[in-house]
Amino acid sequence: MADELNPAEGQNTDEASPPPAASGGGSPGEAPATGALGDALGGVMAVLLRRGRLELGRAAATGRVRLDARMLRRDRDRMYQKLGREVRALVEGGEVTHPGLVRGVERIDELDARIEAVVAGMATEEPTEDELGASGDAPDVEPDAAAGE
Repeated sequence: MADELNPAEGQNTDEASPPPAASGGGSPGEAPATGALGDALGGVMAVLLRRGRLELGRAAATGRVRLDARMLRRDRDRMYQKLGREVRALVEGGEVTHPGLVRGVERIDELDARIEAVVAGMATEEPTEDELGASGDAPDVEPDAAAGE
């Protein structure tokens, strides 16, 4: 018989039919994954991709602005340093006599002297056991003497 049904599967046994298409729930009434569900997922992915690109663009623009600001601050600080060196030279040369500038130059001279003293002290001092890595926190006690107390 050509049209016999396979009772276990409920299908014709002698007709060649393709395997059932994979669907979301496997029920015959549901649309395949490439149908409505696939379209919905594709739409969600497109929205996420657009939003991700937008946020990435914003982050890049913010990063560029921050980098520009940092570079400008660094340039400004270098100009202050250069201006300070020029003012110091003018004060030391006697071309500028403003009291605030004179006090500032004197303070810088004091700091320079202290730096030289610290560096000179480092060069002439012998390193102590503490500096060499010996334990300086606890007094040296032999293990036998500590156990006998």
